Amino acid sequence: MADTPSTNDQPVKVGLGRHVLFYQDGDHKSDCPIEFDGRRLQIYTHWIQHWQPPYENEPIAPEKRAEIIRSIEAYLQKTREPYTIHDSSE
Repeated sequence: MADTPSTNDQPVKVGLGRHVLFYQDGDHKSDCPIEFDGRRLQIYTHWIQHWQPPYENEPIAPEKRAEIIRSIEAYLQKTREPYTIHDSSE
């Protein structure tokens, strides 16, 4: 897992798990399921909806989702893992 800068002076954790990318910002954590088509990781932004308990009833705002995607993308660029991000807002 790698630390990346955060806007609230706490390190943001981004790492690759088993069929899921995970994101942690302070005490807020979220999972982003991924697909692997044999060549590239496939990441769908609309799968990032809520935080893990105890914040599961707190939706992730569009601005925060964009920040999560930027952090995931920065992490994947460091790993040189091929990926495609499918943005549901496009």
